[in-house]
Amino acid sequence: MDVDIAPVPRPERSASPGSVGVDGKVLVREADFFIAVLRFRPHATVHEHPGANDTLVVCLEGEGLTSVGDVTTPLRESERAFWPSERSPPPLD
Repeated sequence: MDVDIAPVPRPERSASPGSVGVDGKVLVREADFFIAVLRFRPHATVHEHPGANDTLVVCLEGEGLTSVGDVTTPLRESERAFWPSERSPPPLD
């Protein structure tokens, strides 16, 4: 059996599209699976936009704010946030 070895799509840090003050590396890019490492400078932002897939965001260090729709909340080191895709059903009340 062969081991599937391939280079990561974007191993060097570069500006993250659709953001201000954010750079990152893309480690995995598959049809329905994506892993990136992002670094946020002070006051950095990612413009809110609908995503094709659900997204889990994990804060590895530091803290900031995250929002979905009209709800903004702190996100701190060792916490994760869920960003639903444009296809996700609305939450139950």
